[in-house]
Amino acid sequence: MQTSSLILGIVIGVVIATPFAWFIGRQRSVLLSGKVQSLEERNSSLEKASLATSSIDQMLKPVQEALSELKTKSEDADRRRSMAESMLKTEMELVRERNESLEVATRQIASAMGKGQTRGQYGEMQLEQLLKHAGLLEGTHFQRQDSRAGVDGVARPDVSILLAGGGEVLIDAKFPWDAFFLGSNGFK
Repeated sequence: MQTSSLILGIVIGVVIATPFAWFIGRQRSVLLSGKVQSLEERNSSLEKASLATSSIDQMLKPVQEALSELKTKSEDADRRRSMAESMLKTEMELVRERNESLEVATRQIASAMGKGQTRGQYGEMQLEQLLKHAGLLEGTHFQRQDSRAGVDGVARPDVSILLAGGGEVLIDAKFPWDAFFLGSNGFK
């Protein structure tokens, strides 16, 4: 009897355990079905988000291209500005050097013009240029440094302008350096 009790116990256990096993399996199936549905919903939302991201990327593409172009133009402008600054510095240095050279030359001229003989030569040169620009010819319309005897002794004017009818105008050219220098300093 022991075997029959054992078999009977097994059959009763199987009969009692089967609905529990079915109920637990059903619960698990419902739970897994809910998880599958949740995962499917999550996958669907991720696909939508991916499409939205792709759509946003498409919308941002022109902005990214414009930013890239702006960056390129900015770098080019910076490079041109740098070159212009370099050229400007070079030009300013040349102007400074020329200014210094001009100051030296001006001092030399001022020193040379301080001598009476140099002023006389400069005045003669300016007078001769003036006469030539006026269309007068040396030897025909005027003579340079023609010595002549006068009441006060021998005179030697810088230029004698020959007038029609035999007259002449005597000119002794002097450059008024002192007056010029004082006048030019007054304009500073």
